[in-house]
Amino acid sequence: MSAASWRKDWKCSGSQRPGGTARLHALFILLLAELEEHCRGTTKSYCRESGSRPGIEAVIRKLRSDPCIPFRAEELAGEAGLSVRHFHRLFAEAAGKPLSRFVQELRIREACRLLRSTSMGVERVAEACGYQDRSFFSVLFRRHTGLTPREYRVQR
Repeated sequence: MSAASWRKDWKCSGSQRPGGTARLHALFILLLAELEEHCRGTTKSYCRESGSRPGIEAVIRKLRSDPCIPFRAEELAGEAGLSVRHFHRLFAEAAGKPLSRFVQELRIREACRLLRSTSMGVERVAEACGYQDRSFFSVLFRRHTGLTPREYRVQR
């Protein structure tokens, strides 16, 4: 409940109306509950104001340091000390995109680096970047870069 709506409700709940005192007490209890949630850091506004949590930042650093490692969202959520659902929500807030898209972009960036700096075949690059299916890798690569892996290597 916003401060403005709380003030409006408070003005309308004066003692001159039947049940006004009870309504005022209920609003006061709601205010106390929101203050307690804010102090515990469980409100949505608190998450946005304070940025992401240290556990989420640690996971982001881990993924950036080695984007090609296999992982499960459940394991990452456990490392961050969060439930899987809450982890996905906070991760998207912190990274600006969902976990799967964040990892795909990191892996495609690593694939670009490997295609430019090594002579590894496309299939080996795909495997090195965590993709078992070469055709799926090629589709993702083209979606992100506008080129197939072979075209990218030739142009770079």
